[in-house]
Amino acid sequence: MYHSSNALFESKHNRKTIVIYGFGKVGKEIIRQRSKLKGQSHVKFLCVSRKKIDLSAGNLYSKNFSNNVMSVALDLDYAENIKRVASLCSMIIVLIPTKNSEGNPSNKNVDNRTRLLTIELLKKEPKRKKGVYISTTGVYGNKNGNKTYETSSCIPTNNRSFRRLDAETKIRKLNFHILRVPGIYSINRLPIERLLKKIPVLHKEEDVYTNHIHESDLARAAYLALFRGRRSRITNVVDNSDLKMSDYMDLIASATGIDKPERASFAKLNQLAAKGLISNMAMSFLQDSRRVKSERLVKELGINLIYSNVQDFVNENRKQLSTIRQRTPSR
Repeated sequence: MYHSSNALFESKHNRKTIVIYGFGKVGKEIIRQRSKLKGQSHVKFLCVSRKKIDLSAGNLYSKNFSNNVMSVALDLDYAENIKRVASLCSMIIVLIPTKNSEGNPSNKNVDNRTRLLTIELLKKEPKRKKGVYISTTGVYGNKNGNKTYETSSCIPTNNRSFRRLDAETKIRKLNFHILRVPGIYSINRLPIERLLKKIPVLHKEEDVYTNHIHESDLARAAYLALFRGRRSRITNVVDNSDLKMSDYMDLIASATGIDKPERASFAKLNQLAAKGLISNMAMSFLQDSRRVKSERLVKELGINLIYSNVQDFVNENRKQLSTIRQRTPSR
């Protein structure tokens, strides 16, 4: 059901309305940031999510910005639902996850959700639309710890990354700007559960490089790429951290007062995964090692990161991080 039918009608005739497909944490952060800025009354948002969105919860936006945010609950796995919003806005941010073909193993690397979205958007004045698609740095695959740029080859190593690369291929038909994103973190997106479960991490000699971006910096990049990003261009949205996975876990453990995880071999972690103690997704992160870099983020999008690396985030939020262990139920 639409949040406001009158506002929705207005969005059809206001080309400054931005539609956000997939309204999770990053989408909410985009709204929150725009709400806090002066002179943003000309920008309207239509938020599309599978489930009904409570826009009044969590201080999502300031009161004077409330008339600039609309919502609609639609399942984008159905063409008729996409048609309802496909022609409303000329500026689009796509934050939806991929989806494979259910019950068809041969299509496990194909993203049918983005395929359907692209087909419907192509029918609605595609040349007048400008968009940003959020992908993953996982499409690069394993680079054995080497530096990885937007021009590096893409050789995915898991189904999820294969689907993202497939989605990129489809969304390129719309000439959208593609943002490749690594692990997202924030005060509420840290590996606390894993640390409390005392799941081991890799020995130094087997450890992999991991890449990061703060949720707030990603939200800023997604919004600004709409206005500053070149069509059909790829930008890695990464900070300047140069961390291996185990060092990252140690850093968060120290900041939160949780015991640092034990170090173990990859073979040992495989045994734990076989027992269901470590998820397949978590194990997939241990198979790829790369140091993702980007000059385009600064030179082309003009993004000055709020947190240039994870250590800066820890230093600025040390007091709040130190209370997380106290607020977390003991195990």
